[in-house]
Amino acid sequence: MNRIRMPLALAILALCFAAPSHASDVGEYEDWAGQPHEPFTHGEESLRMIREKLLHDYYRSDITEEDLDRAAAQGMLSFIDAKTKGWNKLVSPAEYGEIQTDLKGELVGIGVLIDYDTVTGVVDVNGILPHSPAAAADLKEGDKILAVDGRTFKGLTLRDMTYAMRGKEGSQVHLNILRDANVLEKTITRARITYDPVMSMMLPDGILYLQIEAFVDTTPGGVKAALEAGLREHMRGIVVDLRDNSGGLLERSIETAQLFVPKGKIIAQVAKRGNKVDRFTSKADPLAPNVPIAVLINGDSKSSAELMAAALRANLSAPLIGSKTFGKWSVQSLDELPNKYVMKYTVGLLEDPSGKSYEGEGVPPDIEVPMDSKVLDRAQREKAADGRIAADVQLRAAYNLLRLRK
Repeated sequence: MNRIRMPLALAILALCFAAPSHASDVGEYEDWAGQPHEPFTHGEESLRMIREKLLHDYYRSDITEEDLDRAAAQGMLSFIDAKTKGWNKLVSPAEYGEIQTDLKGELVGIGVLIDYDTVTGVVDVNGILPHSPAAAADLKEGDKILAVDGRTFKGLTLRDMTYAMRGKEGSQVHLNILRDANVLEKTITRARITYDPVMSMMLPDGILYLQIEAFVDTTPGGVKAALEAGLREHMRGIVVDLRDNSGGLLERSIETAQLFVPKGKIIAQVAKRGNKVDRFTSKADPLAPNVPIAVLINGDSKSSAELMAAALRANLSAPLIGSKTFGKWSVQSLDELPNKYVMKYTVGLLEDPSGKSYEGEGVPPDIEVPMDSKVLDRAQREKAADGRIAADVQLRAAYNLLRLRK
């Protein structure tokens, strides 16, 4: 199952960006095995010949010069570097517009949290955003979406399903819903929804649970508000949950880390072309300097989330609990082309404060606590503090550790 627990706008993105541009990590390309690596001389002449042959001799007669231009641009980005082939891509104007909206902490859709099974094409509704079109249409947790505008998605991709669900603000989408043994039909008007990527909960013994699902424009403010509320309640420990956080804006992850890391300490480094290294240091005093922290990570903690976990461990001796992270430590920039398409390409490799990059290997936990993804899904839907601790073995480990450190 291709598992997601975020609103549709953010669910398809795995992110890490370089200022001032934005980027997404969506994209799968064929393996580089068998790709030729001999010298490619007479490049301009060879490319011109390829172009002419495809235009005049290819078996399909509907191939256009525009198709070839698009393919050439995508090919250069996709295959320039085997190490980052999954992150470089050509982004369409529509997709770029959606990314910009997503990174503001907004989405245009119906406001559901989902699991999507790419084999069956069935969408499980795991939650409804408050005050969303889905809430107004009386969608419920536990509903199954069978079809979108009459279309089913068996064997298709998450992106296929997501783009069918999304659309223009004010447009309508028709859903076939399975609820218990009944099939219902719902017509829902899409709307712009503000999405909060930060959730907090005060656990017993003054331990603040702080879940960060993505680093978007609203993340630093949300974390700051949660910490300030925790201070008012005399919190004695903080669990920072970065599990299933696909990353986001590098700048926003740095701003978020500054809320924890002492002023002047290195949060992250970016190694760039020509042996240039950009260092990002904390420019503010932490909000809760004497409160111990534990960090939760897993295999779906990516890019900026991995970076923040490493920064908290390096600067605060915060133990990392859970399982090894994904291992995406590259930074992409998005540059707009004259035709409004955008080229997304890698401009640097992330490094932790010591100068180490975990690209391709992931950050190992200090305390390994295995947890099945489906069990985590169920635990994250627990609303009560006691229920959350009981259902979540990784959170329970962090909670008990902080209780001992008080």
